Amino acid sequence: MRPLSFRTPSQISAPGIETYVDLRRKSAAAIWLFRQPWQSVRELVAVRQPSSLTLAGEILGRMGLSEADQIQRDAHGRPTLPSESACDLSISHAGALWMLALSNGGRRVGVDIEGPRKVPRAVELAERYFPSAEVAMLKRLSPLSRERAFLRLWCAREAILKAHGRGIAFGLSRLQLSLTPTAVHLLECDPALGAVGEWRVREFVPARGMVGAVAWRGAAAVLRGLAIAI
Repeated sequence: MRPLSFRTPSQISAPGIETYVDLRRKSAAAIWLFRQPWQSVRELVAVRQPSSLTLAGEILGRMGLSEADQIQRDAHGRPTLPSESACDLSISHAGALWMLALSNGGRRVGVDIEGPRKVPRAVELAERYFPSAEVAMLKRLSPLSRERAFLRLWCAREAILKAHGRGIAFGLSRLQLSLTPTAVHLLECDPALGAVGEWRVREFVPARGMVGAVAWRGAAAVLRGLAIAI
């Protein structure tokens, strides 16, 4: 799994985030991952009643994006920006973290994070939701390795399906993944997802003990991380 450094705004040269994250510049082939403690998000919800979309809008507003106040959810619950925007976003939270992925250049993006947890029924769950080849792979692993591998497969799957737009309602078994110790790969997918070669999946570590994955369709991009506090 590739390391990803989450810098803070204080580590970015003045005059601020908007000069560092130029999402209007299509040549800036980056996908930004904004990390915030989930507890602070919950506190904000209690005090100010914002939703995750409101918080995402605040981040976009800091970067000078005119669509910051136009984030909505589509018929499947996916957060979206206006059709004329070249940007796309995805939201996830787990354990102690809330995460926003933001892309440009027409890349549809999805992000998912999973906290450290026991999955004693990993094989049983995989038999219910994953293709048989992935189930067989999990059965070959030790119990401890199996639990983490299951979380990695689940996380990457959710990221892909979020980027597609339907989420897990699309069907978890309609794509097949493979794992190496450092990466996850999309091997096959339902034609409704498009061609396998259109997809890019990158794993990252949101925080110690956690797993994360970001997926997108389109040209290659690098991941950039920013730890924030709104």
